[in-house]
Amino acid sequence: MKRRAPPSAQRGVALLALLVMLLLAGGYAFYRSSNLGDTQNQDRDTVMQRLVRAKEAVIAHAVNDTTRPGRLLCPDQIGDGMSPLFVLNECASYGGLLPWKTLDLPDNTDPQGGNFRYHLSPAFGGQNPAAVLNSETATTLRLDVPAGSNSNDIAAVIIATRGVPDARNADGNDYFYNHDRTNELSTSEDNDIVIAITRQELMAAVEQRIANELRTCLEQHSRSTNTYPWPAPFSRIAEQVLTNTANATTRITNAPGFIGSLFGMLPDTQPGNPEQALQGSTLSLRALQTTLAQAQIPTTSTLSALQAEAANALALYDRIFLAAVALYDSAFRAGQSLVQLEGIFDTATASKESYSALSQTIPSAITANQATLDAFRTALADSGFDLFVGKLSLLNQNIESKLSQLPAQPTSAQVRTVLDAVTPLRNGLLENSQSSDLAIDNAISGTYALATSAVSSLNTARKQLSSEAVAQARADTVALLTASQSIEPIVLASRAVATPGSTADNVALESIIATMNLLATAQNTAPAKVTAARELAKTINILQAWISIAIELTPDLAGKARKGIVGGQVALENRDSSAYTAASQLLNSLAGSGGAIAVLSNATSSSEEIAAAIDNLRYRLNALIAAADALDDSLRTGFAQAAIPTRWSSAECAFLTPTSSQGNWWTQGNWKSLFFYQISAQVRPPSGTLTVNGAGNYRAVVIGAGRSLSSQLRPSSDVRNYLEKGNGDLSRNGDALAPTPHFVVETVSPSFNDRLAY
Repeated sequence: MKRRAPPSAQRGVALLALLVMLLLAGGYAFYRSSNLGDTQNQDRDTVMQRLVRAKEAVIAHAVNDTTRPGRLLCPDQIGDGMSPLFVLNECASYGGLLPWKTLDLPDNTDPQGGNFRYHLSPAFGGQNPAAVLNSETATTLRLDVPAGSNSNDIAAVIIATRGVPDARNADGNDYFYNHDRTNELSTSEDNDIVIAITRQELMAAVEQRIANELRTCLEQHSRSTNTYPWPAPFSRIAEQVLTNTANATTRITNAPGFIGSLFGMLPDTQPGNPEQALQGSTLSLRALQTTLAQAQIPTTSTLSALQAEAANALALYDRIFLAAVALYDSAFRAGQSLVQLEGIFDTATASKESYSALSQTIPSAITANQATLDAFRTALADSGFDLFVGKLSLLNQNIESKLSQLPAQPTSAQVRTVLDAVTPLRNGLLENSQSSDLAIDNAISGTYALATSAVSSLNTARKQLSSEAVAQARADTVALLTASQSIEPIVLASRAVATPGSTADNVALESIIATMNLLATAQNTAPAKVTAARELAKTINILQAWISIAIELTPDLAGKARKGIVGGQVALENRDSSAYTAASQLLNSLAGSGGAIAVLSNATSSSEEIAAAIDNLRYRLNALIAAADALDDSLRTGFAQAAIPTRWSSAECAFLTPTSSQGNWWTQGNWKSLFFYQISAQVRPPSGTLTVNGAGNYRAVVIGAGRSLSSQLRPSSDVRNYLEKGNGDLSRNGDALAPTPHFVVETVSPSFNDRLAY
């Protein structure tokens, strides 16, 4: 069996240094006095000292685990003092001997010569990426409690048997017992000394490590960019449910950074333009493509840069996919609710008499539909998708194609194909579009007038088929196409000078907001006359038109980014041609024992192996750029509230951007749900305004919530369900635009377990 190598002396020093820091921080020092104070003879004192050292080493090793912080070593199974490698993703067994050599301990025995035994709760061992390991992970072991009791927070136990293991500690169950301490002369069948590693003790140290790493990340990022990323406030955190074609659901918590927020979770996304982010990412990949093509053997720095860029690209494609699915789902639900609302309007406005009797059903019906319409509008704002320009481009392509196929002497049916291409542009798009940007709105209005002329002349040509009528119809359609094709450059020009958060260049979003506002005028009081109600009902048709466009365009975007949408459900597998798949394959060609990084850094690699690794790398990079270009061809976006992954500008933040589609300890452990931070200002100030226990002038404070206390319910949108005392101040709820600058640190207790780094 393969064994883990013992750590070097240097690592042992690092562990001890970390341990001293933890003890000084009070993370779990309390157990020393409580355990040592009970000694009644020298042998017991010696055993307790060794058990305490073992406990410290086990916790320190778990804290330092770079793959899965908090993971406990697998027990030694053959008596060589080494922790074995995993059997697949699990320990060979979760009970055995203490792996004292792996822990770099000087001894592992009690005075009777017995080796320390070691058992752990299975959820705290192994390397299963699907198993969540964090402060909320449940324990299964019990110590000194009656049979049938729940686990009393025991993550692991270390046992000094002082001879033969006590029968009740060797029966294979999860219950463990100390010997009868009232009788120090008890027999060897009842003399085990058991020391526990509680979840609280273990995770206190892990949480402090993560808090420190996050603070370092934030400070290094701010030094590099002169800004902090906007936090994700409670008001913006939302759960997205993906249902695939096998009817299995995946729940994703989205935490978008919000402009103006000063407190919140580590953000998944930042506001900005996804299309620009995609083009910037592809530009960086092209630069690395050139470097890779020119180098006979790429440098380590080139490979590292490529890995980082591919990881950022992977995250971007995933976010575009999630935004497309969210918009599709919200559009579908809004469309269903509008059908019901339309039916209520039709029934109420059928006649003056029916309206007199049923007009009061309209306000309540509008109110009932408000939530789904709000969700649709929010999903569109979060994605930044420009439905107007996307649909306009498709309609223009269709008109151009049909016009080019129109012969000099067409039949009525041939003219009708051009008319059928023009009509949706006029009636389905331009008629329902508006913008607060005057240049865009004028372009839409002018093109609508030309579309009206083209429809008229095409109808005339279809009926008369005279050469003059056909020529006029052709000329009017060409003029329409020219004007329609000029709209997108006008939109892009407006977008180039728009301030962050502006929606003037997103015609679909502006049109939907204006239409929803008009519909909301009857939310409290129905229109006085049936004619006014019939006019108001037209808003439903406008919203339905935009919903149809969203449902039409988003599946293509989702598929090119990652997965398609089939029958309203997400495809089971990533699409082979998607940008996400290409990025995953590139990252796989870089990482692992057979990846380019390992092959090129291995002095024993043959020239053939090196050449093959480089060729594969170039092939994968070329494929990624091609897939990204295909996505860019379909992606049209303006400002998005939540579709660009947070791009961390420091190597200290690398753990926040996994280099694998499987994620890493940060994502697999769902640690983001337990950590928050607050900034004095988004632009890095010379000094901060945040205080801890009334002192300091900190720019940023990171705070870990720890496991939920008895009075706390999670998940929640209330800070008090995560943080305690002054840290749970209500000003940190909602958008957190002006949260209190004051934090507190106290000794860990049943009413306080926050971890701060500042």
